[in-house]
Amino acid sequence: MGQELELKIIARLRKHKDIPKFVELGRRLEELKERHEQGLLVNLAFIKQLLEIAREVVEAEKEVETSEDQDVKHC
Repeated sequence: MGQELELKIIARLRKHKDIPKFVELGRRLEELKERHEQGLLVNLAFIKQLLEIAREVVEAEKEVETSEDQDVKHC
């Protein structure tokens, strides 16, 4: 489950790779993966933090979509 979720997060982050908020989330994801690989996080803690990052990605996507919608309305 963890690896599948991680891959989905990465795919969504890549769609917005030029937006600082998503760059920061990507950095956090990389740090989380490193800590897990070093054995500093057990699987449950890793998955919980993955889910938190996923939630933040979805929220950031909503913000981007909202601002894009507003830009279109102003044209």
